[in-house]
Amino acid sequence: MPYISKEEVSYKRAFLKKKFPEFKFSVRKVNYTEISVVVLSGPVDLFSNKTNRENKSYESVNHFHAKSQFANNPKAQEIILGMIDIINQNNCVQYHDADYGNIPQFYMNLSIGSWDKPYVIIKK
Repeated sequence: MPYISKEEVSYKRAFLKKKFPEFKFSVRKVNYTEISVVVLSGPVDLFSNKTNRENKSYESVNHFHAKSQFANNPKAQEIILGMIDIINQNNCVQYHDADYGNIPQFYMNLSIGSWDKPYVIIKK
């Protein structure tokens, strides 16, 4: 069964803050099986489609297809892929299940803003 400890979540939170000091994050453990990371604010427009930006306040990141999801915004793509690398550190296939396929060490959820706290671009 997937599991992530609070120590590992704390480590990933500290590493994200160290690697991306200009961004503000919400990093929390959900149900002992998932790490949830919400990017709350930063100096860069992280949304995948710049032309549709005025209609967006948050966006979920598909960490399996982040490279193609953010292909239209190369700066955001570089930052998001760096965040995914940090979050997925030590996340390997725990075991193979005939019904559900590969079961990871823990699940991850990454989003830019959330439904109740939109992402804020901070001008320097």
